[in-house]
Amino acid sequence: MKEGDKVTVGGMITDKKIKYTKHDKVMAFVTIEDLVGSVEVIVFPKDYEKQSAKLTEENKVFIRGRVSAEEEKDAKLIAENITAFDEIPKKLWLKFKDMESYRQQEKAVMETLQPSEGIDRVILYIEKTRQMNQLPPNQNVCADKELLEKLEALLGEECVKVV
Repeated sequence: MKEGDKVTVGGMITDKKIKYTKHDKVMAFVTIEDLVGSVEVIVFPKDYEKQSAKLTEENKVFIRGRVSAEEEKDAKLIAENITAFDEIPKKLWLKFKDMESYRQQEKAVMETLQPSEGIDRVILYIEKTRQMNQLPPNQNVCADKELLEKLEALLGEECVKVV
């Protein structure tokens, strides 16, 4: 990477240091670590003010920013956008053997999905005909542990997958 490149890094926040500017504004230096290594990220006051809730140790985030690379020093990332892992929509795949099994379970599945509200998309997949149907956005769910357990009890663990 070279000076000024735009990049996105993802990982867990392993360290956070708060600093105050000479105008008494709060900024942060956070360390993001993944399986490969770590990088220091500078979060200036304007961005820190908006994003501070996401910048807690052990939180998993994606940070998009600009590379600051000086000779003889490790490169740093100047944060421009911070997204927590759980803010990224997932896809909940529900697999049915054939159309007949889907029709038999459709009412129970929809009743299970209906109370859940979130940003995760639901995709119905009919294995025999390889048909796939994505439910409309007004039927998005929160693919949390509770919903997954209910669906797995209804359809079987091998028929419920989150990606």
